[in-house]
Formats: sequence, C-alpha cells, structure tokens
Amino acid sequence: MISESSTSGLYSAHAKEHLAHFCANDRVVKSERLSGKVPNLVRHLEDTDGRKFVYAAYIDSDLLNSTVNSERTEFTIAKDKSELFAMDITWRQIRDTVVEQCGLYLSPFTETARQNKAERIDGFVAAEAPMYRPILKHISDKVEMIDPEIEDDDLDLKLYEAYHDFQVELKAEGQGLLQDDQYGEDGFDEYNAKLKEYFEKVSDVNAADLVRYVCHRKAILDFLQKQLGTQDNGKYRREGRIHNIIFPMGATSDEILPDGQNLWLIDEKLAYHAFLASDKQLRTMETLNNKSQKEPDIIVFDKACAFAPATEAPFPAIVIIEFKRPMRDDYTEEKNPFVQIRKYITDIRSGKARTPDGRDVPVPEGIPFYCYVVCDIGSHLEQLAYDFELMKTPDGQGFFGFKKQYNAYFEVISYSKMVTDAKKRNAVLFNKLGLPSRIG
Repeated sequence: MISESSTSGLYSAHAKEHLAHFCANDRVVKSERLSGKVPNLVRHLEDTDGRKFVYAAYIDSDLLNSTVNSERTEFTIAKDKSELFAMDITWRQIRDTVVEQCGLYLSPFTETARQNKAERIDGFVAAEAPMYRPILKHISDKVEMIDPEIEDDDLDLKLYEAYHDFQVELKAEGQGLLQDDQYGEDGFDEYNAKLKEYFEKVSDVNAADLVRYVCHRKAILDFLQKQLGTQDNGKYRREGRIHNIIFPMGATSDEILPDGQNLWLIDEKLAYHAFLASDKQLRTMETLNNKSQKEPDIIVFDKACAFAPATEAPFPAIVIIEFKRPMRDDYTEEKNPFVQIRKYITDIRSGKARTPDGRDVPVPEGIPFYCYVVCDIGSHLEQLAYDFELMKTPDGQGFFGFKKQYNAYFEVISYSKMVTDAKKRNAVLFNKLGLPSRIG
C-alpha cells in the first residue's frame, strides 16, 4: 500500500509536534498529528544520547502520487468503505497503517514513558480511584492510548470514559450471546465458555460499581466534615450547605436520582420512600391536599403498605427533618425546632392525604411521625430539649423521646454524631478498600 516512507528526528527548537507528512511527487500535501494516536508518545522524546527531539514521518507512494488533486491540497481517496465509489484502499486504512508503523518504530523511545505511565496509573488507582482496579485488565487498549503526561483530574476522566465504554460493550456482548444461535447442539461447550467469560466480566463491573459507591460515600463524608468547620472569615456556614449535601433544596424525589441524594447520612431507611420534598411548601405537595405555606426542610412520606385499605392514607408514616445552622445556640420562639415541627404536624393533620389516583382521604389520626432535628447542641438547645421532655442519649450527643399527644418520635442528632455514626456504619467497607477513615 505504501511503497516508501522515511522518518527523522527533529532537534530544532522550532519543531513542536510529532507529525506524519503525506507526500505526492516529493512534496508534502497534508500532515496529521501523531500525538493521541501513537501510544505513549510524550511531548519530547529522547535519543540514546539523551537529546530531546520530535518525530516526523514522510510517506510517499505511487497511490498517493496518482490520487493527489490538482491543487495539491488533498488526496481523492475515500475516507472509509461507507463512501460511494470507495476503492479497495481507504484513507482510514492508510492512516491506521502509518500510525501502527510509527508506533513500532518509536517503541524503543516510548518504552520508558509506557513504564512510568503504568506505575503512575497503578498508584493513582490504588490511592485515589480503587473503583477502576477490577476492570483495568479489560480496558488495557484504552489505557494504552492515555497521554503519559496527563493531569490527575483528566486521568480520572479518561479512566471513567473507558469504564463507561466497557459497560456499553459488555451490554452489547450480553445481548449478542442471548440472540446468538450459531453454536447449535454441538457447540454447547464453546458457547458455555463464552458465557463464562462474559459473566466474569460482569462480575468485575459489579465489583467496580460497588467500589465506586463506597468511594462516593467516603468523599461525601470528608466533604461534609469540612463544611461543618469555620470559613476563612471565622464564621460557620449556613445550614443550607449541609441541607443540600443530604438532599437538594427546592426539589422532590421525582426530580432527583438516587445518586443525587445522601439521606443515608441520617438513616439508611430514608432512601426508600414514596415521596420526598425538600424545602417545599406543604400546599405544593402532590401527596397532600393542604393550604399550609409552611416549608419543612425535608419531609418524607414513607412507602405505602401493599395491602393498605383504599380509604387509608397512601403512606403509613411521615418523616420530618429540620436542620439548624452549625454552632447556633440563640433560638427564638419562632426558630425553636420543636415548636416548628409541632406546627408542621398540626398543619398536616388538619388537611387531607391524596392517593395516587387523585382522591382525597383524611390523614388518619394514628399515623406516626418520625422527627429529626440535626444541629449542634449548645446549652440553649439542650434546655429546649429538656423543656420538650426529651431524654439525653447515653453518648451525650443527642436527645430522643416519644410525644404521645402528636404520636411522634423525636430525635435530636448533633452534626458530630451524624458524621461519626455514618462513618461507623461504613467503616467496614472503607477498611475493606483500604480507604483511610478517622472516626470521631
């Protein structure tokens, strides 16, 4: 296909890029960059004497001579087989062959970069991104093409892109296996071997997904802990910052995907609900027929029982979460969290519940409320909790109690306790992956 080619190392400071020059009749017609196409090609290569150079390849052939246009700016060769009147040889084939030959020629000069990149990726995965460890062997072709001089943030993105592409390829492979009937009765062993190989890949992807999920939790906990400290101006952040980490303000569960919320920080069970509204007026909620303009920080309507009578509310319990600014301890009557939650309960009971088919039914008197106040516990908040007849938890980091007149269970959780308890619940997973986690 290519009758002649030549290569050279350019030591001039004016030469900035590795290029392949396609020639016709001893003149360059077009040039293409080799960076990003030849594996492990760093910005400057080194020869055996340690001198830095850039690489140039010059490609000439009878085919190129005969297909150059009259302006000598392009070749009249089809890009690929999809083009009408494409010849046996396409530009894609020419370019791929040239890139392959350039890679082979340069391999002695790129070997050091390849080794350094492999060590760097192994270290990055071990320390920063263990979710990629189970699938590295399946994406080696894409890892090979990663720029050895890439920044860490871009490296993470490239690995994620390769991970996503592998998932797509694996899904197509699985569909193909299910639909493939080429093996017949005599090909069972071959088909079984391919199926086994496929499920081994699926197992690796599942392991990567689990690791990614655990790493996400670790990152959220580290970020949350930073938000609870003071800012550069010495002040504490408002509660809205913590609120948004747990569930975005002004949104509902119909708008936020599971990965976009972190209710597990308070209680793992909160992720399983029928409907959730964050910083929304009660009158706007589709599960209620209510005129109240009050806005609970987070209100969760529990999942309905499968066999609940049609006359009952479409949810068996309601959860209310109220956040207070970190280190706040100057509560007025209006901002007293226990008074606020009591008013929410009263307003909800005064309205009606709305079933999925749009019918209004009374909110049953016996429906239980589970109420969380998430805050820092100073002397004033502590006195408010005692006045509300709540008991201090054994660890001294919260309060709890059941208020019979509201059929409501109250729990006060300090920010420190929320973070510490979440770390304890996830510690076995963090330790399994070797992720450092200081509890407390």
